[in-house]
Amino acid sequence: MATNLVQDLAKVVGARFVVSATEALRTYDADGCVVDVHSPDLVVLPETSAQIEAVVKLAAQAGMPIIPRGAGTGLAGGATPIRGGLVISTVRMDKVLEIDARNSRVRVQPGVLNWDLSQHLKSHGYQFAPDPSSQKACTIGGNIANNSGGPHCLKYGFTASHVLGVKIVLPTGEAIWTGDGTPFGPGYDLTGVICGSEGMVGIVTEAWLRMTRLPEAVRVVLALFPDVETACATVSQTIASGFVPSSLEIMDRLTLKAVNGMYQLGLPGRRRLGAIDRGRWRDRRSGQPDVGHRSHRP
Repeated sequence: MATNLVQDLAKVVGARFVVSATEALRTYDADGCVVDVHSPDLVVLPETSAQIEAVVKLAAQAGMPIIPRGAGTGLAGGATPIRGGLVISTVRMDKVLEIDARNSRVRVQPGVLNWDLSQHLKSHGYQFAPDPSSQKACTIGGNIANNSGGPHCLKYGFTASHVLGVKIVLPTGEAIWTGDGTPFGPGYDLTGVICGSEGMVGIVTEAWLRMTRLPEAVRVVLALFPDVETACATVSQTIASGFVPSSLEIMDRLTLKAVNGMYQLGLPGRRRLGAIDRGRWRDRRSGQPDVGHRSHRP
């Protein structure tokens, strides 16, 4: 049965894109969390939605479990083939299919890299706002499956806030659209069900995404505080005042030391931070901890 399945899969996607060698299968035995590893029985790398539909039907006929996989950067175990089965990798489905600037939306395949999409949209004055820490490697399909976040989620929301509709292949091999690419459509929020489902409902093969206008300017502010508690209180006060930054990050003293040691960024070291602890390093006009900033236009 396995031999017949391999041959049938090869007819759909091409023999080159069916992985069955034991050594090669180990490449797909886990996602970014390698605590629990399990090799799949087979891996296929389709290029179109129609190919995924055919592959899913063949797997269903063979009674083989299906595991969708993007770039494998997730940490939730969603791409780990715990019981073997067939991994369907979407990395070859990496095309931006349509940009509808008039309606601030873009249609893409699931293998498009998050970072590449924003770079592609820059010339149109837009970006794809969700920015996971693995932004330069993770794919849009994986972002949708995990409802991925990132620093920009503070202002713009998680991935689910930017998905207007998806084309999904169900376990039967049937493909459906969960929306028409417009926000606030009638009926059940099927798109919301798909976002964060980790591929258990089906495999996303296309998606309408919301494009967000690039900011007119970007200012990066570095603020130094005597302790973490004071920094956190300042965050609460800032947001309560009605000003919502696009992102916020916090680094304690040990992290600053580690980053400086690794990348030589010139961030304030022990001596400078010690001055703040003793209350001596203050802005002369306000009496508040000194704040440095730089700005640039995208």
